[in-house]
Amino acid sequence: MLINHLPSLAKRFALCAGLLLVTGLAAGQEVSESLEKQDLQNQKEATAEAERAQEARMKKLERSRLRSRSAEDLSRFTGFYGEPDGHEGKKYLYVAASCNGQLVIGPMWMELSPWWMQSMSETEFKYSDAYTKITLNFVLDDDGQVVELVHDVEGLGSPVQRMEPLPNTWGECLPKSY
Repeated sequence: MLINHLPSLAKRFALCAGLLLVTGLAAGQEVSESLEKQDLQNQKEATAEAERAQEARMKKLERSRLRSRSAEDLSRFTGFYGEPDGHEGKKYLYVAASCNGQLVIGPMWMELSPWWMQSMSETEFKYSDAYTKITLNFVLDDDGQVVELVHDVEGLGSPVQRMEPLPNTWGECLPKSY
């Protein structure tokens, strides 16, 4: 009896095998397409990561360039800054250039070590430690000269104006003393 059904069983087996083959090929194609999409996504992510890393390197290089300004470039910011005439008990803030290209500020009305500012942009400088956070922003006119200094130093109004240049006895730049 089995012999009588062999041709139909063979046909059924061939049909099933064919269906399995077609289904397997379709599934294989779907897997292949999925892998190609994943590979493309991975390439996009790798490119984006490389671009972010390059941008971070460029920002770090720019910050380094800003920090290592020459004392001559910083000289346009130097001087004694204070509130305009008419304020009693005038207080002055000195702004000087260091020999290593940093801006140095300090209050003239109290005994404090100077703050060695970090350049954030052409006209913005910051200082921060465990006790003190200071931001300076120099406002320039069209000729690049300081018009006023906006700051957040306690004990002195803001903005302040450049009252006079630093004395020649201070030298061209301040050496770091520690």
